[in-house]
Amino acid sequence: MPSPHPGTFFDNQPTGSIELLTIAEAAKLLGVSVSGMRRLRRARRIPFFKVGRSLRFAKGDLIAFLAQRRIEPVG
Repeated sequence: MPSPHPGTFFDNQPTGSIELLTIAEAAKLLGVSVSGMRRLRRARRIPFFKVGRSLRFAKGDLIAFLAQRRIEPVG
């Protein structure tokens, strides 16, 4: 069955494989403080989910966020 939202995050995820992290877990993965994580979310620099009143971050999105910011060595 095709995705109800073509071209979105869910197109690349096998069913049931999305690992969601809390803000504290996400901050630890990125190596930033919880307040730093909140700043990134508020600025919409990282994707997130609202689950009820809670925020969750897909581990794959956070790894992609890090990969996009990798700076290759010179020479």
